[in-house]
Amino acid sequence: MTQDMTRETYHHGDLKGALLRDGLAMVAAGRLEAVSLRELARGLGVSASAVYRHYPDKQALVAAIAAEGFRQFAATLTGAVGTVTVGAADPAGPQRLAAAGRAYLAFAGANTGLFRLMFGSGGPGRVAVEAADASNPAGQAFGLLMQCLETAPLAPEETLRQAAAEAWALVHGLACLHLDGLLPPEAGAAALTAYSQRRFSAGA
Repeated sequence: MTQDMTRETYHHGDLKGALLRDGLAMVAAGRLEAVSLRELARGLGVSASAVYRHYPDKQALVAAIAAEGFRQFAATLTGAVGTVTVGAADPAGPQRLAAAGRAYLAFAGANTGLFRLMFGSGGPGRVAVEAADASNPAGQAFGLLMQCLETAPLAPEETLRQAAAEAWALVHGLACLHLDGLLPPEAGAAALTAYSQRRFSAGA
């Protein structure tokens, strides 16, 4: 494809998606600090001014990358929970919660740079608990945890949101320990299984 053809294609509307795609690739390669709108423009064969029409600055692009990360993250957790099958006599809650937690750990391990960006200081992860609904990419995963816990016994005066925040804190802590090389993944998975069973036990 010639540069002229590339420019024409992007002129018709997919430049924004291409910028996001290439930005994601740079983050995945551990090059977040190197993300540059001008560099991305050169790589795509378009002018810098064309890029700035979609993302006025690097911060706007990074925010979009983090939001896309949360969309992928929520889809991963939702898919994992959706695969859980249990017998008629078995409660689904513990298995669904553990499946979500294992998917959380797997996503963090497979997308280290993106995961750290998503939950970095000032990133969209800060609003996850406050906006646990499908309208906010950062809140979808937390909303899923709340759904997994809907049949769990709650302590007196404990709310479902509080229970989900506890689960979130546990699995996020395990993920960070794993990424920092302080906890092997199998130990994190075992801890999640034990927590899930305990969370759904009577009097939890």
